[in-house]
Amino acid sequence: MKKLFPLLFLFLATVFAACDSNVLSTNLSQITFDSVTVGDSLGQLNTSRYTVKENVSDRYTYNYEECRVSEQNGIITELMATFGAMTVSINGTEDCHTVDDIIGVLGENYHSSWYDREQSLMQIRYSDRDHGLECAFVYNKNSSSLVWAIMKNS
Repeated sequence: MKKLFPLLFLFLATVFAACDSNVLSTNLSQITFDSVTVGDSLGQLNTSRYTVKENVSDRYTYNYEECRVSEQNGIITELMATFGAMTVSINGTEDCHTVDDIIGVLGENYHSSWYDREQSLMQIRYSDRDHGLECAFVYNKNSSSLVWAIMKNS
C-alpha cells in the first residue's frame, strides 16, 4: 500500500495540472481596482479612503476592510478587492454584480471550484498566460452575487 501512495499522488497531480492547462488564456490586463492593478506601484493606490483592519495576520502585507494588498519592492503582487467597496473595472465595464456579468465580459475560459463550501462561496478563475496574471472571482452560489476579486501574478 505504501508503494502505491507515491504513484497515486503523481497521478492526481498530473490530472489536476491537465485540468488547468485545458483552460484557454484570457486577457486580464484591463482589470483595475480603484484604477490600479497588479504590477502597479503601491504608491498609486490611494489608501486614505480605506479602513485599516487591525490585528490581522495572514499572507497580505496591507489589510483594509475594502481590500488586501501584497507587494514586493513597492510593486503590487496581489490584490483582493471587496465588490461594492472598491470600483472594479473589467475591460472598461464597472457594472459587474453577478458571476454571469463576469462571464459575459471575460468569456467562458475559466476554471470553477469551491472557495468556501460552508459559506456557499464558489469561484471562477481566469488565467492570462501572456501577462502572467490570474484572477479569481468569488461569488455566493445561492444568489450569484460577487463577493471578492483576487488578482495576482501567476
